Amino acid sequence: MLDLVPQHLELKFKKAQGQFDQAITSNSQQDMIKYGQALIRGYQALDKIAEKAVHSVWKVRHTSGVLMTVYQGSIPRKPSDGSILMSIEELVKFVPASIVKIKEKFPKSKVTKNNEVPF
Repeated sequence: MLDLVPQHLELKFKKAQGQFDQAITSNSQQDMIKYGQALIRGYQALDKIAEKAVHSVWKVRHTSGVLMTVYQGSIPRKPSDGSILMSIEELVKFVPASIVKIKEKFPKSKVTKNNEVPF
């Protein structure tokens, strides 16, 4: 969700998370309540902003182990988790026409191996 909001709000939210974690570590009940309530408000605010985003974002781990951020719509800001940013439109270009034909005839089929299609 943090990839869908402006960076200054992400930083503000992460600061609040750190303050809440510190309150837990120091066993300060008053600070836990204070920063816990701030986190709730933060989640609510981030959720509203994310709902208004004009794109969808998915996190997917590639078979090479690299984390990818795949998006649809307008390009989101660069992910802070070091993942590679790629649009769904870019990825679709790599799907062979033979796979598209198979999925048309057998919509519930799943691609399980990267082998040549036998026809």
